[in-house]
Amino acid sequence: MEEFELLQKPTLGTTNIDFSAKLAKEIERFRTYNEVKLSVNPEGFTVDTGIIPEHMEKKIDLPETWIKGFNQVSSAASLGGIDIELSPIDIYDICSFLRRHKAQKSPRYMKWILEPKRQVKIVFEPFGSELTLKAIYDGEKIREEKIWGRRRWLVLEKIIPLAKSFKVRLLGFGMPQFITADLGTMKMTIGFSAWSSNDWVKGTAFNILGGFIGNGNYDKVYKLMKEKRCLSMESIYDNLKEDSKTTSKAGIGMLLKRGEGYFDATHDTVRFRRLCNEPIPKELYETTEMEFKVQEHINEGMDNFRAMVNESNEFMFKHSFKMPNSKYKNWKFRDTEDYNREHDLTETQLIIDEDGQISKVKCKCREFNKGPRNISAPCAHILALYLISTKFTRLKLEKDKEYKINDIMETIL
Repeated sequence: MEEFELLQKPTLGTTNIDFSAKLAKEIERFRTYNEVKLSVNPEGFTVDTGIIPEHMEKKIDLPETWIKGFNQVSSAASLGGIDIELSPIDIYDICSFLRRHKAQKSPRYMKWILEPKRQVKIVFEPFGSELTLKAIYDGEKIREEKIWGRRRWLVLEKIIPLAKSFKVRLLGFGMPQFITADLGTMKMTIGFSAWSSNDWVKGTAFNILGGFIGNGNYDKVYKLMKEKRCLSMESIYDNLKEDSKTTSKAGIGMLLKRGEGYFDATHDTVRFRRLCNEPIPKELYETTEMEFKVQEHINEGMDNFRAMVNESNEFMFKHSFKMPNSKYKNWKFRDTEDYNREHDLTETQLIIDEDGQISKVKCKCREFNKGPRNISAPCAHILALYLISTKFTRLKLEKDKEYKINDIMETIL
C-alpha cells in the first residue's frame, strides 16, 4: 500500500478484467513526472494519466476453464520444491541467451545442474551451451532438473531492472516452475507450466498431489479463514486440532477449488479472497472421477506396498493396484482363467529423492502407457502411490532393503 497515495479507504474484493493491448499501452505511458490515477471497482479498472482521455477496462466474466486453471495454480503452488535464489544478473543472462538463440529442432529444454555449495549451471539444448550463474546452490545433494517451455521466461525481462532478487521454485520433472521477483515493497509471482497442453493443468492432478481430495472440514476452514484472512497450512492445522491434518487439508483444498481463497507462494500461506462475486458453479469444484479413483486405490489397502532406499538415498516405492481386466467376460477368452477375472494388478513404481521430488515413475496400466509415459501425465495409480508414499519419506530405512508395511510398522514402533 505504501506505493500508492490512497484517495479513499479500499475495501476487499476482486475485479476481473482483460489485460488488453490497449491497457498495456496506457501503462507504458506512465512517467515519474505525471500523476496517475488508478480506480478499481466492481465495474472495472480505470487508468487516468492526465495526458489523454482516461482508459477503462470493464469487468469480465471469467471462462470456466480459466477458473479451473487458476485453482489448479493454487494447488500446484502449495507443493514443496527446490528454492534457488537468483540475482537480476542471473535472470538477465538466462533471458539474453534465450533471446539470442532460438532452437529449430528438439530437444528444447534447459537442464539445471545443481551441486551443493557450488554455482548453479544451466545447459541449453539442443545447443549444448553451458551457462554458469552467480547463484550458489545450498542443497545437500547433486541434482539435475530439466525445464521445458523455457522461452516463456522472457516474460521476466521487463521487471529485471526493478527487481532486487528472484526466487525460482522447481517442482520436478515435467512440473511447473514458480518465479517470485522481489520488487522491494512488492513481490510478483509468475507460474510457468512445462508444456502448452499439460494434463496436470487440464485435470485435477495438482489437487490430488496436494492432498485436496473431497470436502474435508470445509465449513470450519471457511469460517476460520474468513476471520483470520491469512494463515499458513500449519496454523490452520493448529487451529483445527480436533480434525486430522488430512481432513483439514481437504477442507483447504475445497476452499481453493470454490474460488474463495488462493495459495500465496511468496509467503507460503493461504489467503481468503473471493475470485467471483457470485458462487462459482458446482461442476467447477466438485470431486472429479480421477479423485474418486485415487481415493479408491488408496482404500485398497497396503498389502502390496513396498518401500526401500537405494544407494543414492532415493526412496523407491512399489504397489500393485487393481486395474480392469480387458479379457473379463470377453467371449474370445471363454473357458480360460482370464474370462472370470474382473481385475488385474498393476506394477506401479515411484522414486522420490531426498528433496521430496519425483524423479521417476512407472505403471503398466493402459491409461499411463498410452500417454507420454512420464510424470507430466500421471494415472490414478501413480497419484495414489504418491499420496501413500509421502507418509513414509521421513523414515530411516536401511539401504537396499525392501520393506513391507508390517516391517515399516515394526520400525516405527
